[in-house]
Amino acid sequence: MQAHCRHQGGKKNNMISYLEAYQQRYAPKLKEIDILLKMGKRNIPLQTAAELLSVDIAEIWCIMEQNGMKKITSANFIQLMRCASGELCRMFKRELERGRPYTYTPDDIAYIYGLDKQTVKETCCKLHLKEVTAYTMPFLFSLIPVEESAVTGE
Repeated sequence: MQAHCRHQGGKKNNMISYLEAYQQRYAPKLKEIDILLKMGKRNIPLQTAAELLSVDIAEIWCIMEQNGMKKITSANFIQLMRCASGELCRMFKRELERGRPYTYTPDDIAYIYGLDKQTVKETCCKLHLKEVTAYTMPFLFSLIPVEESAVTGE
């Protein structure tokens, strides 16, 4: 009976933690970007940059032209991130706006990661956190529910 109701009612929204969503959606690309930057490459292919930043090649060309870049290197890749419109890039820009502090307020976390401000505040309260560090962030993220479709794009 439940399967029949679910079929008629459409797809059920499953919830996962924001930590799971972050690990599935952003962590792999951040790891690839980190490796790429540490390699000190002098010529990163446009396709590679576009894939890592989740934008099309035309946007990469436009950013390069506007910033006088003849090629993409490890040295200027961060400039591409600041200018590109991909979701990870927007998150990076919001973090830079906050000054990349050692500690973050719940408002900072909500703004940077695009999370509901009230949910972040309530979760911080449950954890007795007045500020969030890189150490406490996974605990916070593990208690913030998001729809699984937000990760899979369905």
